[in-house]
Amino acid sequence: VTKNTDKLYQAGINGARLALWLSGVRLEVHGSEKIPHGCAAIYMPNHQSNCDPPAVISILPPVLVLAKQEFFRVPVLGTAMVYRGFIPVNRKNREQALAAMEQAVESMKAGNSFLAFPEGTRSPDGRLQTLKKGLFVMAIKAGALIVPVSASGARKIMPKGKFAIYPGLVRITIHDP
Repeated sequence: VTKNTDKLYQAGINGARLALWLSGVRLEVHGSEKIPHGCAAIYMPNHQSNCDPPAVISILPPVLVLAKQEFFRVPVLGTAMVYRGFIPVNRKNREQALAAMEQAVESMKAGNSFLAFPEGTRSPDGRLQTLKKGLFVMAIKAGALIVPVSASGARKIMPKGKFAIYPGLVRITIHDP
């Protein structure tokens, strides 16, 4: 009603933390002191598992997300993501993907930070894949910091192609911007 999504965002983060906890997933975080404050940044973690997004977003300050457009089709969640300013990316249509990147540039120029996975999709074997250049171009155009984030252990918790979640430890390291 008020268009202020801060409480909705916090409820989503709390829900992500609860889901991780209920699944037996523990987080070990290193480098929290390297999180920049007072400026736009794009956090770029590796992507091993569907466990990565809730694990990483739950330890960051408020961020927007560049996500594949399929997530925006989920009832209620999709609407909430749009209201918050998350940006859908059509990975099958280059022009629409570029338009989404330009929208994110404008949002970062307005001071918003983003979470996005530069590999573009989950790694099939846990090794880092070739990074897509679009996120780097986006950060340069916006004058935003790039903050590398590494996550390990998530692949064992939720391997690509499996829906099961296994208890375990995800180590997240925030590197120098």
